[in-house]
Amino acid sequence: MPEFLKTTLIIPVLLAIFVNSCLTYGSDGVVKIPDIKQKKRHKALIVLPQNYNYCQKKFPVIYLLHGYGGNHKSWSRIIPLKKYADSLQVIFVCPDGNYDSWYIDSPVRDDYRYESLITKKVIPFVASNYRVIKSPNGRAICGTSMGGHGALTILCRNPELFCAASSISGILDLTQFPLKWTIKKVLGSFDKNEKLWAEHSFLFTLKELSSSRKPVYIDCGLSDFALQANRQAHNKLDSLNIEHEYSENPGDHSHAYIKKRFGEHLRFLTRYLQAAY
Repeated sequence: MPEFLKTTLIIPVLLAIFVNSCLTYGSDGVVKIPDIKQKKRHKALIVLPQNYNYCQKKFPVIYLLHGYGGNHKSWSRIIPLKKYADSLQVIFVCPDGNYDSWYIDSPVRDDYRYESLITKKVIPFVASNYRVIKSPNGRAICGTSMGGHGALTILCRNPELFCAASSISGILDLTQFPLKWTIKKVLGSFDKNEKLWAEHSFLFTLKELSSSRKPVYIDCGLSDFALQANRQAHNKLDSLNIEHEYSENPGDHSHAYIKKRFGEHLRFLTRYLQAAY
């Protein structure tokens, strides 16, 4: 084959690879990340500040965990993430935690390794493919409902990865809801696995914050069915002299409450991310 023809064929291929790489890792959008078993790929929405491609600085990251029944797009349907990314100069990462994973490494199902997905796959993927601050001071995590539980328990178990965590309307004690939200799919039936349920509930693992002293913010609506567990978590943290912020406000377990309160959570998280700017 003539050399000029080889060159003519190669250039479009290289260009396609370059463009695909730019679209995947250089701009906002959905990426696919291999799971812990390498058997499937999980989606994550990446929201970048508008100036990301026009500067060389490294950005802090806030990971947002969705609630039960949600996916990687759930947060963007509730909150104008792009606006906050621009104003705060942060990157938002919204991983798909499946609709009912509870962000747990299931002790009864080998195919549900969602804590490990976040800590061992999503975070390294973002660190390798985006211009981010790689130290814990540049990384925070927040969640709502199922994701609120996930954010706080992941911080408890992996304090070396984050500078702070917050929960909006979190389901902070799974044992109070033995028949709800297919939790038994992840932990087995409550009557036969009560110890496992407690071991994977924030209310019973929060004592681990005693050693890490990582700051947490817990927030729940006064009409929220999860209020009792949130109050119990707050009281238990107080009894252990673990510093934290706690807030109750008018509202229920709804998108409206998340919208109303999200700004306060950003103020809390960015306070601890400031050291990374």
